[in-house]
Order: sequence, then structure tokens, then C-alpha cells
Amino acid sequence: MSRIESKSQQSFPTFGRKPGEYITNIDTSLRDGLQSRRYALIGKPTLTIDERISLVSAMYDVGVRTFEVFSPNVNALEKESLAALREHANNYPEKDRPRLNAHVRCHYDDFHAAIDGGVDGVHVYMGVAQHAGHQKSPLEVADRVGRILGDVRASHPDLYIRYSTEDAFRSEVNDRNLAFDAAEPYVQTFGIPDTVGVATDDFIRQIIKEMRDRYPNTHLEGHFHADSGETLHNAITSAKYGISFIDTTIWGWAERTGITSFGNLLVRLHKLNPALLKDFNLNLTYKLNKLMSKIAGVPIPESELVSEDSTTHAAGVHTDAVIKNPDAYRSIDFSVFGVPENQFILTPYVGWHHIQQYLSQRGYSVSDHLAQAITNAYKDETPRMNKNNSCESVLKDVAARFLVGSEYNSNKMRQVS
Repeated sequence: MSRIESKSQQSFPTFGRKPGEYITNIDTSLRDGLQSRRYALIGKPTLTIDERISLVSAMYDVGVRTFEVFSPNVNALEKESLAALREHANNYPEKDRPRLNAHVRCHYDDFHAAIDGGVDGVHVYMGVAQHAGHQKSPLEVADRVGRILGDVRASHPDLYIRYSTEDAFRSEVNDRNLAFDAAEPYVQTFGIPDTVGVATDDFIRQIIKEMRDRYPNTHLEGHFHADSGETLHNAITSAKYGISFIDTTIWGWAERTGITSFGNLLVRLHKLNPALLKDFNLNLTYKLNKLMSKIAGVPIPESELVSEDSTTHAAGVHTDAVIKNPDAYRSIDFSVFGVPENQFILTPYVGWHHIQQYLSQRGYSVSDHLAQAITNAYKDETPRMNKNNSCESVLKDVAARFLVGSEYNSNKMRQVS
């Protein structure tokens, strides 16, 4: 019996679609995301259980259905976290619950702990890349993978299993195939992670084609690190060539330089083909990013497309154009993702159109001539602008000299647009 014939007779979950027919994400914010240096920099070693539940709820509302978590063997907190997340997930309708998949070693103890903890699936990893210093040869890896996964499948016929060789793009093809061949009869998905960001368009196309041809009944999952700055591009490239799952985190936070940002992936897939995201509530994406900002205690990073940075203008020429035509400096309609419409902020570099619009948003109808005069006076005061004396405070003082009597109300100048 051939490998393909053996697989075709199995009946484990396939998500109702064949490999390559669709694209969705698997969020690993509560696994790879927690390994980001960003948490240490903000003085937050990890997320509390309540924060994790809040983020899972918010991501679920956007459309995420599969969440990767640590093995409960990692530490006591992760064991408690899995139990709490399992209880939370059980509150959802049975056919549409959040799926919790544990990231585990190819080790019986890890499998038993995850399954006893109530996971929906396991993401198994065991590498074959010899440069990584693995103690086992590719043949030994293949033997272990086939033996353990076979035992787990026999005792848990409905368990979702993904097997990844780790660092797939730097592993020798023959070594990689030895492990995949051994795992193939027992898994729904193969992970092909670009662990250090070396993937290119041609490399991605080649490896997906090879895997599709060799394992036509197995889903593929991509995990693209940002070491070369290409994580989003590589994720989109893999989507074009038929990958089923792309690993993401909120803001792309993860080990070293991170992986694919969930919000950024949604923006790029929407631009590629909106039909790909029919199962997502895109208008809630900005709300998710705001929640993460609140939990982390830092602003949404500028690298995030789904933020007010994408709709905020300061340059005079830009402001003038956007006032006349809101789409003048917009290639993407970020209101689709819940981002507020065009914002105008004060800086020392704004033009009079900007000042006029800023005052208009606060209820003042200012002529062109008066706006120009206020702007000139405002720019004369720029040496006073600093952390303790904001642009808004300076403009308020300047405006008070021009908008006198009933025309001026200091309370209006304190309003935020």
C-alpha cells in the first residue's frame, strides 16, 4: 500500500476543505509571542491568565479559531493557563469553539501532559537540520517520529496533529523527507517553518510544490520569521502558492525579530483578494490592537498597519490634499479594519491648511487669511515646544491672541479630535 493510499483511508479532521483550497491563520501569540524580547523591555515577564483570555476573546471575535499554546510541561503558569483557556473555550458553541493546540516535543511526556490538559491538537516539532546541533541523525529522527506519532494516533484517532521539522528552509531535502515520510500517515498538517528568515519567493514556491506533489492530502503550515525583514512578504507568497495556514502573533511579536503580524497579514490578504477573508470580522482588528496596547502599556507600533498612524497626517501639503479629497494619500481603506478616518495632529512642521482644519475640528470657522496669520505666529513659537510644553499648548496660547472675545473659548482648544 502506498503512502498516499494509506493516508486517503484515514478519517481524522480536515477542517472540511482540501489542502490548498483556502488560507487562514494559526495564532501563536500565547506561545511564540510570549518569547519576544518586547515583554522584557516593558517590564512584563509574561501575560496574566486574565489578559490571555481577553486576547483570545478579542482574536476570536475578529475570526481566529486556532490558538497555539505552550506545552503544560513548560512551567506551572502554562499548566494553569491551559486549564483556564480550556474552561473559557468551552463557553463557546461546540461546533465553533476556539481550538487550543499545544506546541510539544516529540516526547511521550509532552503528549500525555497536553492531552490530559484538554488540548484540541498538538503541534509537534523535531528538527533534522544538522547545523542546529541535533543529537540524533535524520534516520533516528524519522524512526522516533514515526514510532511516537503512530502510537499517539492509535490511542487518539481524532486528535489533530501537526508535525514540523523546524528550520525547514535550511534542512536538507532528503533529511526533511525522511521525517515527513515517517509522520505522514498520522498527521493532518506539516509545518515548514522559516526559522531564521532565509526564504525567498523561488524557495517558497519550490518547497510548497515539492510538498504538494509528495503529500497531496496533507495541509501545509508556514511560520515565517522576520530576520531578513521579509516575513509579511513571505507569508503572502506562501498564500499565493497554496499554503493552508500561516502562523501569526499580535503585532508580530515573537522570538528574536518576530514573525508575521496578524493585523498586517489581514491587510495584505484583503488587498490580494478580499474573498479570502470572508470568515473574518475585519472591522474589529483595530479594537484588538488597542486592547494589546492597553495590556502592554505601549502605543501600537508604527510597523502595524492597523493603527491611527495609517490615517494620521501632519505635513502641510498632505493635509491640504486630504481635506479636499480624503483618498488623496490613501492606498488602503483602513476604515475596513476599524481605524478612525483621517486624523490631524499638531507638529512644529504643519502648514496653515492644517492649522485651519485643526481649529475647524474644535468649532472655529477661521478664514484663510486668519489661519495663515495664526500659523506664522505658531511657527515663531516652535523653540518653546518640548515634552513639557506641547504643540497643542503653544497653539492654544497663540490662538488666544487672535480669537478674541466670543470667538475664543479655551475649553474648545482642549477638546481632542
